[in-house]
Amino acid sequence: MFPIIFHGATEGYVEIGFGKPPSRYYQPVTEFLQQVASQDWSQESDVFYAPALRKTEGPEKKDVLATRVLWVDYDGDTDHEPFSAVPPSIVVHSGHGWHLYWVL
Repeated sequence: MFPIIFHGATEGYVEIGFGKPPSRYYQPVTEFLQQVASQDWSQESDVFYAPALRKTEGPEKKDVLATRVLWVDYDGDTDHEPFSAVPPSIVVHSGHGWHLYWVL
């Protein structure tokens, strides 16, 4: 999933958060993509990431560099995938709902 969302990216930071409340950190996208294959993204880990690359290490709109996807974070019925008139490119059951991604 991450190689699709960040395909071709050579600059910028990925925002990653752990736990509740989340502790955020920012990793250069090239390092993130190298590490992602070896990570344990278990259902119990409470990990999230932001699909928009950051130009600076920060969570604000002004920090956003670019994105390749349109996404929806749907926290609702976890038993049934939400309906979309345009089928998403990627669907993830988050444990608390659904994440739908459309590659642009």
